[in-house]
Amino acid sequence: MPLSARRWKQFAESRYAHEREALEFLRDILPDRDPNFLYSNFEFIGDDGSVNEIDALVVTQAGVFLVELKSRGGIVTGNRHLWDWDKDGHTITVDSPLTLTNSKARKLAGLLARQRAFRGERTPWIEALVFLSAPGISVRLPESERMRVCEREPRDKRPGVLPALLQRDYFGNESARGPYLDVSVARRVAKALDEAGIRPSQRQRCVGDYVLKELIEENPLFAYQDFQAEHPTTKAARRVRIYTVAGKDKATHESVRRAALQEFQILESLDHPGILRALDFSEHELGPAILFRREPDEVRLDHYLRQRGTTLSLDIRQNFSLDFDGASF
Repeated sequence: MPLSARRWKQFAESRYAHEREALEFLRDILPDRDPNFLYSNFEFIGDDGSVNEIDALVVTQAGVFLVELKSRGGIVTGNRHLWDWDKDGHTITVDSPLTLTNSKARKLAGLLARQRAFRGERTPWIEALVFLSAPGISVRLPESERMRVCEREPRDKRPGVLPALLQRDYFGNESARGPYLDVSVARRVAKALDEAGIRPSQRQRCVGDYVLKELIEENPLFAYQDFQAEHPTTKAARRVRIYTVAGKDKATHESVRRAALQEFQILESLDHPGILRALDFSEHELGPAILFRREPDEVRLDHYLRQRGTTLSLDIRQNFSLDFDGASF
């Protein structure tokens, strides 16, 4: 029997059909019994000021799992850091989604640990999982590189998503299978989420005239997040970099603001077809923001070199440095 409505809390309904279908699939396969719960489409602000959107948080007897949904079909190859994703003859290189998912899981665990529901109690470990939900996807990552990546159904000795959620059966699981969570812990998780002020994903957050959309990437070292953004009228695209300072003291906020403004002033003067040009500077509740030009076919430099590096001459390859994180070509 699928999860009942009281066990699936949708903070918001996904606007993507493929994501709605994947969540409904999880609802249908999870048994309708304690301590199973599913929370979907919510966001929280981390201690570092970052915005963290969550597709699904699943609580079962086996543990608490933060699940990132990826519904693109095709063929996945690569390693634990970079994936080459081929579909319909077109290959893109992406960072392994597990990296960002694991970061979200650690931030959420820290947030829940500070709530009254877990005062004097140990917060359960939150495990990060990536669910590749497209039925026909072909995952060709080596077993050693496939940690915590799940498909719909078991295939070729690869566990599906249900054994992962109910039995912790997935590649890369080095933890013991017990002790299992009971209903009291599941209820404390629910209470802690409420105490933390978890809210629906904010899809209409704006920087200036531009509406923020999907997170492109984040850089914990320099404390910024890059988002896709679109003008609601002209549909012009931008890349918006927000230096996250929400929750930090006034002196830190002002220091970050000065550094971001200086970076904008330097980048604004650069005009090169291979470098994203800074177009504007703005203030936001999360922190100072720089708006960059965004091209529909832009590719991050290290991804470009992975895809086409062998077609470039040795001289050109030697002139490229992979130290420029976030650079696009």
